[in-house]
Amino acid sequence: FPFSQPTRSVLLLLKAAGVEFENHVVNIMAGEHKGEAFLKVNPAGFVPAIQDGDFTLAEGAAILEYIADSRGLANCYPTDLKERARVNHWLHWHHGALRRSTTKILRPAIHKAPINDEELQHFRNNLGFLNAHLANSTFVASDAHPTIADLMLIPELDQLTPAGFSLF
Repeated sequence: FPFSQPTRSVLLLLKAAGVEFENHVVNIMAGEHKGEAFLKVNPAGFVPAIQDGDFTLAEGAAILEYIADSRGLANCYPTDLKERARVNHWLHWHHGALRRSTTKILRPAIHKAPINDEELQHFRNNLGFLNAHLANSTFVASDAHPTIADLMLIPELDQLTPAGFSLF
């Protein structure tokens, strides 16, 4: 589903790494994510989900980790434990920080509902935290190259620009 930020993260990695894949668009608006065919891939009924041979996996961050590990993309998801921990930090931070903005800020804005001022401030604080970190680093988890952590954050941020939903 192209509006899904985690789906876009997975697509970014697949395309950037040149991994061949077959994309199946699941139309959430039409309820396809709750249909029998999709529930065989992901019984929870959420996108994204992948099928790699007889293996299926859901959850954007888990999919990014699996693709990087299974395709030997060590630049995207380092094998060094300390470097990997930095990537994992940002993947986990993302869920309580930027990802939260999708349900608390983006969805209400799209539906022309009021946005909670506390949630908006929480989001601005998180953007400030991220900006402060990036003032000393080229990418969130590495100075040398982007990682899957960057790919997880980008779709949450690009929707805020004029090319996205122009919220800020």
